[in-house]
Amino acid sequence: MRRYLLLALGVTTCLISPESKAGQLIGPVPYRSAADSPFNLSELGATFFLEDFEDGALNTIGVRQFAQPGSVLAPDDMTDSVDGDDGIFDGFGREGHALQSISKSVDLSDPPGVFLSLHFEFNAFELGFLPNAFGFAWTDGPAFGAVIIDVWDDQNTIRDHHYWPPSSDDRIGDDTLDGATNEDFFLGIYGPSGLSKVIVTTFTHDSNINSFELDHLQYGLAVPEPNTVQLIAIASLALFACWSRRATEFV
Repeated sequence: MRRYLLLALGVTTCLISPESKAGQLIGPVPYRSAADSPFNLSELGATFFLEDFEDGALNTIGVRQFAQPGSVLAPDDMTDSVDGDDGIFDGFGREGHALQSISKSVDLSDPPGVFLSLHFEFNAFELGFLPNAFGFAWTDGPAFGAVIIDVWDDQNTIRDHHYWPPSSDDRIGDDTLDGATNEDFFLGIYGPSGLSKVIVTTFTHDSNINSFELDHLQYGLAVPEPNTVQLIAIASLALFACWSRRATEFV
């Protein structure tokens, strides 16, 4: 029995080890408030940080923008903040704040398109570490737009290029510009070797689109929880251990 329990423990450790989670994508997950975050936010201000922009600035510790920084939007009829930031869940984010992109580059392929980007850089000296997790609520952007996350590691080398394609059935983005929150989703990544820079990009073939918005920027040290497959494997090993013990008792 002890042998099988040790085996189960070993497989479990392998399954949930941080290295096995390298480059794990998170989302899209519907997002209305910090309670919807897939990350454990119990260590906010210590090993994990959430920037909701509600003081009108990006000023949480250890992160800054670079390369055409976006601007924080104040409450307005067209601002798309996270729904719960104004204290009321009413399907609108007009009374909160959000970060709007400014950077725009044109893609001259056929058909042509545009890239809209926000750039973030993390300071290991201020934080005492480099984050292994990063995420945000994507609150407004083009209908049928793609979302891209490019990640640099602790050696300042680009490591991952992640792409959420547009989908006609479950698209990110819609045609409204009235601060509605139906299209608000959480997108993120877990990468245990440390994240030094992240670029978030929205790509669209609609050349009339000039920006996108995000809110609830989140980053820090995250410990992954077992997923469904891992839990099934653990349960199967435990059942096998019990079956083997009973079979031995009847021999």
